[in-house]
Amino acid sequence: SQRGLLMPTEPTGVASQVHAGGDAVILPHQTSATASLVVNQWPVAGATTPFQTTPSLEFLLEGLSEAPTGVAALPRPAFADVEGVSYRPGFVISYRASASLSVLRYFDDAGATPPRPFLVRESDLAITLSNDGSDSRGIAFDTTDRDACEASCDVEDSGCLRECLETPVGFYLANRTPSALLVGTLVAEANEVDGVVTSLTEKLSLDESVPMPIGPANVAIGRVVGQDGNFEQRVFVADFDSRFITVYDPRLRRVETMIRMGRGPAGMAFDTGLNDSGDPESFLYTASFTDSYLSIIHLDTRESSYATPIVNIGPPVAPREEQ
Repeated sequence: SQRGLLMPTEPTGVASQVHAGGDAVILPHQTSATASLVVNQWPVAGATTPFQTTPSLEFLLEGLSEAPTGVAALPRPAFADVEGVSYRPGFVISYRASASLSVLRYFDDAGATPPRPFLVRESDLAITLSNDGSDSRGIAFDTTDRDACEASCDVEDSGCLRECLETPVGFYLANRTPSALLVGTLVAEANEVDGVVTSLTEKLSLDESVPMPIGPANVAIGRVVGQDGNFEQRVFVADFDSRFITVYDPRLRRVETMIRMGRGPAGMAFDTGLNDSGDPESFLYTASFTDSYLSIIHLDTRESSYATPIVNIGPPVAPREEQ
């Protein structure tokens, strides 16, 4: 670390974003209301200092709201890479003890010698969809629609890419007071000076609260195989306390089903694509924290096994205090 920093205790999450001035990695720390910035500069020809060749702790942003918990990178729009457009990678942080979210921005400090990257707390978003709204956990973004728009553009067609900024990105937040999936959007806007776009402004909003079983802790975006054999987006919420995975359909704006799990479902990952025969397949892997095993869940709506654990890896093991 250039600043001689030590990482605080109890990091509760991690998120990263690629940037030309070094990849930014953010960690919130629950007990110290701090966010750490780790920068990976990647090997630099002629580097003379350690931080130019290895990841290093570059900055501590102190004074956040109490008990920061979740963190996610704001999805970078393709228009941000158009020449002349200034874009600062962004991150959103949730809190266990505050009815708000914070947006942080990464500055690479490229104009300084040597550069000393840092973070800025750009804005806060109050959670006002319920009487309480504190204790937020997992965060997820669904870029499906904007990705499709950008994929239809030529990489050199800045006008087309700019139009894609108008396509909202789905924004989802697991909240526990009351138990709900909060649904909103992330929208980017181009800022002009004398008719020339110089920067982007990104705005988060929360617009809807969908009731969940007790204790939502994590949220993830995945795809299921639809009735027509095409992939469809779903939002998956791990309800830690009530032992469910809730499946939310963002197109129909409704809870599709709930999957009964072992105690403490937490981590989620997806295996989705075409098999050797060219047929679509999708599976959800869920780690049950309290009972210590992994479940594989079938995500093909055409099959009777849809939203059903088909394999458990490892025998369930009760917590030590129950043995």
